[in-house]
Order: sequence, then C-alpha cells, then structure tokens
Amino acid sequence: MTAVRAEGDVTAAVAAIAPLETIADDAAIIRRTLCPGRPDVLGELAPEYHVFKKIGARFLSSFAFEGGRAVQPLLAAIAVLGGIGGDRRKSLPADVPLGHLERRWSRISIG
Repeated sequence: MTAVRAEGDVTAAVAAIAPLETIADDAAIIRRTLCPGRPDVLGELAPEYHVFKKIGARFLSSFAFEGGRAVQPLLAAIAVLGGIGGDRRKSLPADVPLGHLERRWSRISIG
C-alpha cells in the first residue's frame, strides 16, 4: 500500500518481498484450490506438507493468532501443532481438535 499511496512502482515493491514467479505459482495454487468441486486438492499438498514439517512450528510460534468464537477450533489446533514444536517423534493427541475442518477432509487419516 505504501508504494500505491506514493505512486511508486508496485511491481518492484512486490518483487522485493518475493520473486514474481513464486507469487504467480502461489496464486495459481490458491485459485485451483478455491474452485468448487476440485477433485484432488490433496495432490497439491505434498510439497507444501514437506516444507511445513520443516518450518511449521517456527512459523506458528512467530505469530499471535486471535479470533472470535467461530475460529476457536482452528486456534486450538494451531496451539496443538505449536505445542508439538515440529518434533516428529511426538504424535498428535487423541483429542486433537478437528472442528475447523470441512467434512470432505474427514476421510484423510491424521498422524
């Protein structure tokens, strides 16, 4: 927004944050994921899952996530993942909160 308000080069401001190719790739993944009736979103998660396993705990602990009552199940799940701290030897608790997940994800095994 600073570049827009100053009538500066928006493309340069965005490119300073991430390469434009990365932003374009991420935007394509987001568009495909948001399309209704998308049959295989899971196929796109494998590379991201690998990265999340490496940096997820650090990412989650870097932010203070807040929200109203509607997002409490998601915040509880974030707290569980943050508590595990990326330690692959620790398993998810049996009562891991799943209230934030859509029904279509219920067939996916956790753990």
